[in-house]
Amino acid sequence: MKLKLLLLFAFFYETVDAHSEMIFSIPNKCVAKNLQKSFDGAGSVAKTYPGTTYQVGETLMTSWKILIDKVGTLSKSNSTILSTSSAELLESMSMLNKFGVSATNILREWAIVMPTYSKARANIVSNLSEKIGELTQCVNQAIEKEASETIKIVEQFQSLDGQSDGLKKIEPKALIKATQIVINIIALIAETSLDICELKPDVYEGVAAVILLCHSIAIGCTGTYTNIAAVLYSTSLQEIAEILNNCLLALTPLVEGMAKSINAMTDTAESISVLLKDFVRLTKKFNDQLFRFGLGFCNEDRNKSIKLTVAEVKRQLLRGD
Repeated sequence: MKLKLLLLFAFFYETVDAHSEMIFSIPNKCVAKNLQKSFDGAGSVAKTYPGTTYQVGETLMTSWKILIDKVGTLSKSNSTILSTSSAELLESMSMLNKFGVSATNILREWAIVMPTYSKARANIVSNLSEKIGELTQCVNQAIEKEASETIKIVEQFQSLDGQSDGLKKIEPKALIKATQIVINIIALIAETSLDICELKPDVYEGVAAVILLCHSIAIGCTGTYTNIAAVLYSTSLQEIAEILNNCLLALTPLVEGMAKSINAMTDTAESISVLLKDFVRLTKKFNDQLFRFGLGFCNEDRNKSIKLTVAEVKRQLLRGD
């Protein structure tokens, strides 16, 4: 009887364990395996975040899982644009499979993989040129700048070498400003597309694909700040410096709001339209938060940094139609 119970327990344990090892349903098994490693590694570290960074970590992991699940579903969509771009986004995120161990290690691996990761993101956008025209170049320039600022802030952090006054050597604003420009360029494209009645559905699908990519960028930016804040919290006065805390207060509602909208999304035209509207609304709230905290660009400077007009966006979208 004891032997039967032991065998039954072993079978149950193996079944549960096997199920827990693979929670993502993705056709490409190699990508699924590496993506699972990425997610599990980041998740194990998020569970150790101290103080107020713990809640941000929970939001990040929940939002990231929603994105992965949704992109996994869309990779099997009948829409060629959504299925292809989703498969490419999954593959890019699977590059983060060395995440884990500690917040410091995640930051180190993040900086190492960023050049390759950024190129993969740029390829996703470039492959949408038939739908959104030369707007891909503007988006990719902004993504490249965001990647550069990510590497820069991580290198600044690594130069601290355990110093408790480390924030003096870090410039937190540059990364969030670069991220704000990426988000606002994509929001301008989304908002303009909603005002053009004659666009074909696949153009809106292309814009939606860029928004999904943008969510991964917002998650990455928030994760960078969170890991830095977690380390400094642990090594200083058990508190987060105001500027880092404000970055997280501005980014977290954006990441969470995008996750909620993406979770409800399907590949229908009506649902994609709702996603675009939600993203525009969330971007405006994000800009207001940044302005209130003195972190981002004012309206005039932001418009200059975007270097795009509604007329040019409309022209490129109609070319892609």
